[in-house]
Amino acid sequence: MTTRPQSGCPICARPGDVFLHGLKDKLFGAPGKWTLQRCTSNRCRSIWMNPVIVESELHRAYTNYYTHFTEPTGANGRIAKPAGIRTMYDRLIKRNYWALRYGYGGTESSIWSKLLGFLVYLVPNKSSYLDTNIMFLHAIKQGRVLDVGCGSGGRLELLKNLGWTVKGIDFDRHAVEAVREKGLDADCGELKSMNYPADSFDAVIMSHVIEHVPQPRELLAECARLLKPGGRLVMLTPNAESFGLDYYGRCWRGLEPPRHLQIFSQLALEQIVKQAGLNVVKGKSLVGPQVLYASHVIKTGTPMNNGAAKLRMHSALFVKWLTLVESLVLRAKPNRGEILAVIATK
Repeated sequence: MTTRPQSGCPICARPGDVFLHGLKDKLFGAPGKWTLQRCTSNRCRSIWMNPVIVESELHRAYTNYYTHFTEPTGANGRIAKPAGIRTMYDRLIKRNYWALRYGYGGTESSIWSKLLGFLVYLVPNKSSYLDTNIMFLHAIKQGRVLDVGCGSGGRLELLKNLGWTVKGIDFDRHAVEAVREKGLDADCGELKSMNYPADSFDAVIMSHVIEHVPQPRELLAECARLLKPGGRLVMLTPNAESFGLDYYGRCWRGLEPPRHLQIFSQLALEQIVKQAGLNVVKGKSLVGPQVLYASHVIKTGTPMNNGAAKLRMHSALFVKWLTLVESLVLRAKPNRGEILAVIATK
């Protein structure tokens, strides 16, 4: 793949030091060895690839990417629940939690069902997981949401079932085909080229997308244009200052060379969101059990099948313990989570 130099930080233009070199794509087999640099500014501390693939050839890094699969699990390491247990979990816990916290209306009206939903508040990792499932979106009557980088459409399907009018966009045609097979509306291409009408969405969401794009400021500016006044932009992305990066180093799942062109710190991400003309409502880092799980898969060389991998029991238990450690770390250092979440309004 053809590359170009990126000697300065793509976020703040400051110089950087070599952070990691000789990295390989151990998840999806893109060719090459890659180098990452880290910004020397304490107000940024972002990480980026140098050299980076030229934009016209970026698609070649996604040939075997997990969004090609209808139910990808390689990015999070979760094992699917049996249908009966999943249905009960959805009805008695997830739906009632979303009803209590986000106003979606529960599937059960009894006090016991509401109590089950409330109990999620007592388990921070579980509540964070359910929050990110719906991208922190409160119910809006006849609300319209655009999922930028929608992948194979799992989140679009969930939000549609919760009452949203959904639209997705992804540059990966295989992913878009998977979305359309679900009967959902999705376009293939770059966001700006779609020329959607201004002020047309109540929410724009991007889950693990901003780190993939060559021009993140331009993307954020287009998202701002598409939002209705008062509309929300919600983003999730790997955290350049995470506990897991310190622990797993070159095996950390959030690096993902050569597809992750830049990895943001919380300060850097909030700064470019503000530069796009949006107001940051909340910025925080989250514990990332799925990121830790996948990092352990990479470190141990666990075989993968269609983007999924199952750790041995002792390794899976170790990851659970590491997740607990990270939860304790975040109490003292709240910027050390695996995932950054930023919520902004127009």
